Amino acid sequence: MDSPIPWYLPSDKSHLSLSSFLLTAVGSFITRNMVKTLEFVGLAPKGSRLVQNFLVQTAEGLVGGGKKEIFTPMYFLKPLSDNQ
Repeated sequence: MDSPIPWYLPSDKSHLSLSSFLLTAVGSFITRNMVKTLEFVGLAPKGSRLVQNFLVQTAEGLVGGGKKEIFTPMYFLKPLSDNQ
C-alpha cells in the first residue's frame, strides 16, 4: 500500500524535525567530528570516518532517488504468496 508519508522522509535534509537533527549542518558537524575523535583516540576502528562519509553519501542518493520516484525499498522485498 502507498503510504501518505514518503519512505525517505526521515533521511531528507530539507525536512526538519527533532528526530532529524543529525541531518542538519550542525548535527552533521557534530557527528563527523565525534567519529573523527573516536577514531583518533582508538575507540573506533580505523576507516570509521570513511564509512561514515560513505553512509552519508548513500543516504543522500537514496533520498534523491526517492524524490524522483526511481527507487523504493519495496524493490528489495519479495511479496509472500498465499501458498507460503
